[in-house]
Amino acid sequence: LRLFAATMPVRAQRRTCVAIDEDEEDLISEDGSDIEEEVDGCADLGGLLAKLRELSFRGETFMEITYLVNDWTLGGVLPMQHHGLWLRTSKGNYLTLDFCRQGIDWWFGDESPEAADGTFLVLRYKTRADPLLLLGYCAASEPFSWLDNNCKTWSEGVLELLNLTDAPCEDLSPGLRSRSGNVGRLPAKGCYQGYGLQDGLKTAFKSVFFSFPDTECF
Repeated sequence: LRLFAATMPVRAQRRTCVAIDEDEEDLISEDGSDIEEEVDGCADLGGLLAKLRELSFRGETFMEITYLVNDWTLGGVLPMQHHGLWLRTSKGNYLTLDFCRQGIDWWFGDESPEAADGTFLVLRYKTRADPLLLLGYCAASEPFSWLDNNCKTWSEGVLELLNLTDAPCEDLSPGLRSRSGNVGRLPAKGCYQGYGLQDGLKTAFKSVFFSFPDTECF
């Protein structure tokens, strides 16, 4: 079973979710300079924290955050949804974050990410946040839990951290691309089709033991 995160660029999607080679160079050189323009880390928390420290050291701040939701099916049968985030820095770089069973899947580069197939909700917020604020949140993240600490709750936690839960946002959802100047808010519940179905499955998960094989990040 191969599942890819919602916000991974097409190029990054081709890479399998494997552990970072222990001989790979550090993200930051001894003089603090950026070694790589593009970094792809699958559940590499140490690398993500190092990248966030580097961004803060270089004076970059997060200026935009995009919240995305896409449909996917578990085993090609069970309808599910994945929630993910894109963050754009003051220097035009992008950081994508996808919380999954293996941890926080992330990608960093200077190319605008591409939404995954099945994406139906895209909300973009203006912000101004120091990467160290996000670093603390990521470092304190609890392990993934289907019921209580999943991609939805984790992503919404980032919005709450940045005081964006009830902030005005630009709705760039696929069905609204032909409309300009569309501004809306992210409702607490029921803001998109299918939410009730996935939420309703929690009751079944509590009474049925699900054993999932190790897979790539999703």
